[in-house]
Amino acid sequence: MRMCLKQKSIVQQDSILQKTRELQKILEEGKQEEKFLQYEIVRQQGYYNMLDDRARILTGLTEKEYNYILKHYTELILKFPKVKDKAKSKLQYLKSAQISKIIAIKGCSNCIEIVSKKLDVTENDLCENCKKFITDQQIM
Repeated sequence: MRMCLKQKSIVQQDSILQKTRELQKILEEGKQEEKFLQYEIVRQQGYYNMLDDRARILTGLTEKEYNYILKHYTELILKFPKVKDKAKSKLQYLKSAQISKIIAIKGCSNCIEIVSKKLDVTENDLCENCKKFITDQQIM
């Protein structure tokens, strides 16, 4: 059984449209996960109640996006279970970067050497004086 060229063209167009829809769905899910990650990072920092508008501003999300996440948090955490760990990891990285920055500027020579060689600096890597200084700065 042969297909006319017109029918073949329609079948090819349908196939292309289906693939385009699938790709669009994948991209939208990626964006949704990224937005949820932004929300989770702010939530884990614990600076503000997540119903506070200042928390929304820190996420960088629109009011509509933010309210959607608030309303569907449980669904989203089930859909994207790795987001909590990603947020925790990102916060640890940010804390390490802040520690390194402060020590590079105001730390002792020994701790400056440590932060210049180590990527994931924690307070435990520092001498007691520099630990106290970091604690006084109230980093995350």
